[in-house]
Amino acid sequence: MSADDRFHPHPSRTLHEEYVPRPCHPVHGFGYFLVALERRGFGDPADGGVGDDAFDRLAVGITEVLADQFGGGFGHRHSLDFEGFADAVATAPDGPAITYLGATLTYREVDELTDGVAAYLLAQGFRTGDRLAVYLQNVPQFVLALFGAWKAGGAVVPLNPMYKDELDHILTDAGVVAVVCGEQAWADRVAERAAGAGVTIALTASELDLQTSNDERLFAGVERHRTPGVPDLLEVAREWAGHSVPDPGLVPDDIA
Repeated sequence: MSADDRFHPHPSRTLHEEYVPRPCHPVHGFGYFLVALERRGFGDPADGGVGDDAFDRLAVGITEVLADQFGGGFGHRHSLDFEGFADAVATAPDGPAITYLGATLTYREVDELTDGVAAYLLAQGFRTGDRLAVYLQNVPQFVLALFGAWKAGGAVVPLNPMYKDELDHILTDAGVVAVVCGEQAWADRVAERAAGAGVTIALTASELDLQTSNDERLFAGVERHRTPGVPDLLEVAREWAGHSVPDPGLVPDDIA
């Protein structure tokens, strides 16, 4: 049996079809989970003893082990990521939610800023089920746009920031009505394509915001590139923070 065979189901079956348990060898810390799971009565995965509901039982077991080691937060299950975030805001409002190049946003701050994003979107006509495209690198504004759209009842269309010509089709095909992108990207390639796709709400963001390192290795040559008439996401979030945002009424079957 090859190493791959030990860790993957039969190639002719999908994860939603019959799963054939296969023996696997503990590697580093994973061995601890095998022992802990066996002690909790979930069977020994090394012997294929997890039964027909292998995935669900292993997930529950690992969650309990993590809860024992790192605190009860791992044991609380949510039907939505949105609910998990709300729980974090309620239980650890001053805890670090995002750390980015020397700066930190707490859960309370992220909650307030994303309320602001949601309030702004709703004021611009964004409605339940509308699509917001996020065309950003790994910056804090990605999270602000994500949760802001969810709070407004919308769905998020994450876009690879390397996309160029693909944008025309994706924006149109997904029915995107709002877009958040980098300042330079908006000027270089997004503005024209967004207009052609019928996008009506646009916000830009800068990687220079929400950081304190000013690392020349990362930001050499990076400058602000504001476009008149296109608001900055962070400025909007701060200006509209504190506005009342109605419960979007999201359920697990909604498109995220």
